[in-house]
Amino acid sequence: MSTPTSSGAEPQGGETEPQGAGAESQGAGAEPQGAAERSSVSTSGDGAESQGAGAESTERSSVSTLGDGAEPRGCGAERLSATRQRRNRLIALATLSGSAARVVTLGVHLVQLPVALHYLGTEAFGLWMTLVGTVQLLSFADLGLGLGLQNKISAAFGRDDQQAIRDLLYTGRRLLAQIGLALLALGLPLCLLLPWGSYFNVQNHALAPQTGPALAVVFAGFALGLPLMAGVRFATGLQLGWVNGLGTCVTSALTLLAVFLGGALRVPFTAFVAMTVAPTLLVNWGVGLMAARSLGPIFSQLRPVYRADIVGDLRRQGVLFLMPQLSTSALAAAPAVMLSSVLGPAAVTPFSVCYRLGTAAFSLIFIPVNSLWPAYAEAQSRGDHAWILRTFKRSLLYTTSMGLLTGAGLVLVGEPLILLWTRQEAAVPTPGALLAFGAWIAVTGTFASIIVFLNGSGILKGQALGGALAALAMVLCTPPLIAWLGVTGAVLGMLLSWMALSCPLMLRDLRRALRRAQESHAEHLARPAAARGDAEAS
Repeated sequence: MSTPTSSGAEPQGGETEPQGAGAESQGAGAEPQGAAERSSVSTSGDGAESQGAGAESTERSSVSTLGDGAEPRGCGAERLSATRQRRNRLIALATLSGSAARVVTLGVHLVQLPVALHYLGTEAFGLWMTLVGTVQLLSFADLGLGLGLQNKISAAFGRDDQQAIRDLLYTGRRLLAQIGLALLALGLPLCLLLPWGSYFNVQNHALAPQTGPALAVVFAGFALGLPLMAGVRFATGLQLGWVNGLGTCVTSALTLLAVFLGGALRVPFTAFVAMTVAPTLLVNWGVGLMAARSLGPIFSQLRPVYRADIVGDLRRQGVLFLMPQLSTSALAAAPAVMLSSVLGPAAVTPFSVCYRLGTAAFSLIFIPVNSLWPAYAEAQSRGDHAWILRTFKRSLLYTTSMGLLTGAGLVLVGEPLILLWTRQEAAVPTPGALLAFGAWIAVTGTFASIIVFLNGSGILKGQALGGALAALAMVLCTPPLIAWLGVTGAVLGMLLSWMALSCPLMLRDLRRALRRAQESHAEHLARPAAARGDAEAS
């Protein structure tokens, strides 16, 4: 499970500044230096703004940032205050829409899982989850370019550089498309030619021959979806969390419809898998279109350029994101694959059911903090260290308390809730597995705000090294634990590997990042007002 959240309370209305993770008291602390110099291609409202003194700003779009065009001298404090208000509104909107999307997704899963389990049966359902988990192990195959693209777009958004955003999107999408085509050429023959039914220990003789084609369908959906994921990263980098939230709702609804249709029509297992893969591709394409439209007609008229310097930047930052991605993929997907290979697909069912329930609980922590990731990158590009420090402290308090509460809740009510949900005792994990899942949620929930802060700040070396070590340790120690403890061993393999090898390095990077931000803020306060430009101490 991943990690992010904001610190708390909902906004009091569509235009009211939120009081939660990211809400700022207007006048607490010093204002950092004013917004960076605007790109000549950025526009405001109905056109480029006059640079004459006294010219008033026209109405901005919801995504273009403040001061598209030169503004009169002496208004730095007002500009910064308005920037913070806009940033906080976007965070609040992303949090609200993400929470609504999670509620919808949870409702869909509550209906979808028992329907799919009834239609497929325990072994086929476990195989479906195993195939999805197998391909999720390849989520690092974009080489970290997607997350690097998101950070670069956030920084360009903080500079109001629409041409740079256009070039980043075009270049990143082409790079991801090239990776996707290479994966298809290499992976499809392996999916179709190898005896995957034997590898996954499938006992049903009618189901085993369909394992390879079904895996090929899931793999093709992943490879074809890589360039489409650039649109999702694009929307996130622009702090348009509501667009991604809407996409999540539509994807969940279409997937539920596919499950119902597959069950009603009694389609073969491979066709059922294909029907559940298609909605994600369709919706991700739509998310990219909506994000581009939000920037206004000028953005679509800019000519995109495939830039070698962007390719180099994305590759360098992608390498740092690659290992945390690999670790996350291994921790999330490998246990199901190892359970299937050691105990058979039927053992995956209680793990997957509990994992989905735990993910739903974890999302209460993740959604608000995740909206802070692009906000941290944008605030850092503007030098707004005061906002960054205050927001991180609030989000850390929130994630720690919520992680402990949700983990304890899963331990206490998980067994009756799963039995009520699935109505199948075979889907209920043991008390030991529930206890291990509760501990996993508590620990990862606490680290949610730390991970997002480090990602938004571009500080990734500790995560990269710790993630690699944790993934390697999990692969080595989890199979013996599964043979000894069953599903409980799979969860303990995730938890112990991550806590022992990844968490200490993240804490080391966190101390350094906070010290650097505090020093930058102190230096800013020590400068004379004239040396700071227009920004005044709040």
